[in-house]
Amino acid sequence: MRRMMTTLAMLKRLHWATWTVLSFTLLALLLIVVPGEYQAEGSIFPVTDWEQTCYQLCIDARAKRQRAAEKEPDSPGFYMYTHTAAFSHGWPRPFLVRALVYDYRRSKSKPWLGKKSSFASWGGSLHHNVSWSNYDNWPLSTDGWLLRPWSLLLDVLVATLVLITAGGLVQWRIESNGGLLRFKLTDMLAIVTLIGIGLGTFLYHDTLRLREAFDGKPIAAPAFRSPDGGITYGQSYQGPNWLRKLTGNQYFLPLLHHVDRATVTVDDGWRDNFNRLREYPYLKTLTTRFGLPVDAIPLLQDCPRLEEIHLGMYELDTPLLVPGTKDRALQPDDFSQLKALRLKRVTVSGVFVQKKHLALLAALPTIRHIQFQSTSATEKQIEELREEFPQVDFHELPDIRMFLSPG
Repeated sequence: MRRMMTTLAMLKRLHWATWTVLSFTLLALLLIVVPGEYQAEGSIFPVTDWEQTCYQLCIDARAKRQRAAEKEPDSPGFYMYTHTAAFSHGWPRPFLVRALVYDYRRSKSKPWLGKKSSFASWGGSLHHNVSWSNYDNWPLSTDGWLLRPWSLLLDVLVATLVLITAGGLVQWRIESNGGLLRFKLTDMLAIVTLIGIGLGTFLYHDTLRLREAFDGKPIAAPAFRSPDGGITYGQSYQGPNWLRKLTGNQYFLPLLHHVDRATVTVDDGWRDNFNRLREYPYLKTLTTRFGLPVDAIPLLQDCPRLEEIHLGMYELDTPLLVPGTKDRALQPDDFSQLKALRLKRVTVSGVFVQKKHLALLAALPTIRHIQFQSTSATEKQIEELREEFPQVDFHELPDIRMFLSPG
């Protein structure tokens, strides 16, 4: 009881400015932690463990809804044409994922806030909507859910720490200075430091955006092509998750969108193209057309965030040399040379890829996901690889030969 009375006495001593800061901080944390983000559709290929969890939850919720619909005597026949989405909640760790099934019983809710899309002219979405202004993003209804208690506990502890820190700093400053509007030299130094950090961050991202735009003017669309056509670039949001969740839409923060994926045409000018990749510090995913030059691997070491490579097809007509040059192209027997890179995911296809080649990829020290298609490895050999490399997820795409016309 005495401890409770002491706590209440401390709360009564708080300045009105402290209460104001606590209120705004609590509102911001509410919008960051509670509303969910659109996570997955049932038609995507999951990559991370969390995406796989969301994917499976969507499948289970859809199946449950269809079983229920089959028992309804007056249900419309189009219930099979449903759309299932997952919403993940929580920060810094998602603690809840909900699956919503949209069919004749439920339609998508409409957000209250949003603005016209910056890239609707080329076929993108018509609006940039604020996620937390949408009813579906709040945990008020669900067709399936999964709760992670330890992540919830972590999120509550982090939110409490943020509240205590924000309120404590404001109250300490008021008490130590003798008032809200009294300033000391240390206050001015702190303000100048914060302004400097903000300006430095802005100038860094603004300069990088100008360099990525090629023509001196950043564009709003999420993808673009280099002038010579040798490289196709894609960009996405690279800022903190809490800021994206607070603003409600990543496209409200164009300054923090940077090149994170590229597709390179490998020809006689490959050195210039791969040298250009080193200018993009956020590059994560690389796709190569017509092979990967062996001598390009040292250049890719200068891309510190690179974690995924799509190597392309290895078929009977795959050249041993880079087209138009005498430079050797990476072959399946050379896959171990990729250990110089810090790759987490690799995609490869073609009949020249055998079990031993997939094993070379799985043996890379940082690899966690291998996606393959139309290879010579049998189902039994894939199961053997899964047992030998339990830390690696082997994901087989449908054989491309299934879609080829026999005529």
